[in-house]
Amino acid sequence: MGKEPLNDAELQKAKNAISLGFINSLYRSLVRAIIIGQYAVSFDDPNLINTWLDKIAAVTREDVQRAANKYLRPTNRTVVITLPKGAAQ
Repeated sequence: MGKEPLNDAELQKAKNAISLGFINSLYRSLVRAIIIGQYAVSFDDPNLINTWLDKIAAVTREDVQRAANKYLRPTNRTVVITLPKGAAQ
């Protein structure tokens, strides 16, 4: 990723998945309260819960490409090597 442009179907699939997850999380009032609190603390905007889906819908292929070019770099990766128990070197 980062070099090849995202096609419209892939972008829409990602938007649908994010939107569905967000809507499903709002099913319980406790979760809604937690999300409002997180938005108030993190973004100083408790009303973000009401505009989040609009912000997701407004994301463009160019936005995704720009973020991929900025963050998906070899220098930003972490490699974790796991070994079975007892296979210490």
